[in-house]
Amino acid sequence: MNLKLWATALRDGSHTPNSTSTLLSFNQGLPEYSALGVGCNVYRRTTRQGQWQAGGLFLTPGHHPCPTMPPAVLAWYGLAETPSLLGKTFAEAADILDPPTA
Repeated sequence: MNLKLWATALRDGSHTPNSTSTLLSFNQGLPEYSALGVGCNVYRRTTRQGQWQAGGLFLTPGHHPCPTMPPAVLAWYGLAETPSLLGKTFAEAADILDPPTA
């Protein structure tokens, strides 16, 4: 279920993609996200836990700021490891997380 929330956020245009592997970056003061950063932001908005730190790092309670998806976020999505989404467009990443049905 939570993976669908992430995939929907990747598909709906609510987040601007960045061209780096940084979870969150800013371009002219506006936020831009990697696909993993969108996942962190969906987690933050839905659970009201976690916060963005300087340098595009994401912090969850009880953990150090992470340059990738923190363990608490992975667990919330039911994932054992960070999905390989580097270099994927938001549409490609969404299809990996929530494959389209035939």
